[in-house]
Amino acid sequence: MPFIAFCKLLRLKETVVTEAFLIMRLTSFFLFAACLSASARAYDQTVTLSETNATLNKVFQEIKKQTDFKFVYTEGLLKKAKTVTINITRAPLEQVLNICFEGQPLSYTILNKMIIIKERIYLAGDNIMISLPPLPIRGKVVNDKGEPMAGATIMEKGGKRSVRSADDGNFVINVDGLKSVLIISYVGYLTQEISVNNQTNITVALMQADVIINDVVVIGYGTQSKRNLTSSISSLSAKDVQDQPVQQIGQALQGKVAGVQIMQNSGAPGSSLIIRIRGTGTVNNSEPLYVIDGNLGASPSNLDPDQIESMEVLKSASASAIYGALGANGVIIITTKKGIAGKPVIQLNTYAGIQQNHRMLPLVNAKQYATLYNTALTNGGRPPLFDNVESLGEGVNWQKEIFRTVPIFNVEVSASGGTDKGTYYIAGGYFQQKGTVINTDYSRINFRINSEYKVKPSITIGENISLSYEKRNVVPSEFDGRNP
Repeated sequence: MPFIAFCKLLRLKETVVTEAFLIMRLTSFFLFAACLSASARAYDQTVTLSETNATLNKVFQEIKKQTDFKFVYTEGLLKKAKTVTINITRAPLEQVLNICFEGQPLSYTILNKMIIIKERIYLAGDNIMISLPPLPIRGKVVNDKGEPMAGATIMEKGGKRSVRSADDGNFVINVDGLKSVLIISYVGYLTQEISVNNQTNITVALMQADVIINDVVVIGYGTQSKRNLTSSISSLSAKDVQDQPVQQIGQALQGKVAGVQIMQNSGAPGSSLIIRIRGTGTVNNSEPLYVIDGNLGASPSNLDPDQIESMEVLKSASASAIYGALGANGVIIITTKKGIAGKPVIQLNTYAGIQQNHRMLPLVNAKQYATLYNTALTNGGRPPLFDNVESLGEGVNWQKEIFRTVPIFNVEVSASGGTDKGTYYIAGGYFQQKGTVINTDYSRINFRINSEYKVKPSITIGENISLSYEKRNVVPSEFDGRNP
């Protein structure tokens, strides 16, 4: 009898233990299912935020209004948090939370409909912070015409993650956080670096690279690859002169081309420049030959620098040989801008400034002049010329009467575009420069039309039309009433 009771007791304990393990397993399963359900709901719900230097408490309130989640935290924790700057539209909740907690001493856990805020965990002994999960960044890579680029490489700077854009140009890459920098590259295009910041969807437009070794240079015989050149030729593009407030092309060349000397003998508005290529080559006229859009001997004085696409300076005899004796002093080939097939592009370039004398000459006034003059006469044994020196006073300061502070102004408007059949470029500009000497000034109005039309693949017609009007007032001098 005692043995039978003991066996029943053992079976009863075994049943109780089995049921306890079954309950523990069921509890673990439901907790895991609840976590999965909470995570799924977090991904389903989207949030739109636009805050600058906002507290976490304010951000939490905005998230609560847009979702059915609640935050659980103590007030002491939020005192340690940093302010948040975020601008995001219809992003998943977890992505928004990752942005808000980037660089914070806090972390979060989602449980059911609660977001539990806790202090960020450190590994024992190593003082290493456990980072948030990677942040997915979506984007698209296009070229300068807006067409998608397949196969572009997108990688995280300093990281090991890299992806390639799909056929439609789209890509998705995981980054460490908002401070990450993406490097986008493609063969034949300029590499770009884009800071992620608060962006979750990025569109990158890559520009074609100017490969120096394969640059096409305009020469007397047409065009040639720069790596095949054996003559001495220097090139300047529109980028080299577009940010300079210059009146004429000679000023744009100053200090940029070796072997080219540029001098300005007069400071009068609109005065011409003296340009010498490798010194003086011939007697009498030593000016170089100018070729503007194929027109030999054209004057560059009335050409607006904003309308220039490129300039080539032919310095050696072999480079300018095709022009014969006309190119004895070197050749400057100027190519003006032309239209590019695509949507119409309208540009406005303008600048304004003031001009004044750097310093005035330190001269004596009327009283001081008379005193010095009388002293010189007395020292030479002659009587003074001025009897009442004190009555002369200060006299007239002719420098102040003649010189002034004046404005300089330039504006240029252009429109370009076209199709595969034809292109156009239309530009007009106005330049005005007042002289620092009274009654001197220079003004110029110019208008240009460049167009091309392909009648057949082998036949292209077009025109380069340039109209210019300029007016100059200068101080009369011994050079026939004009400055040299």
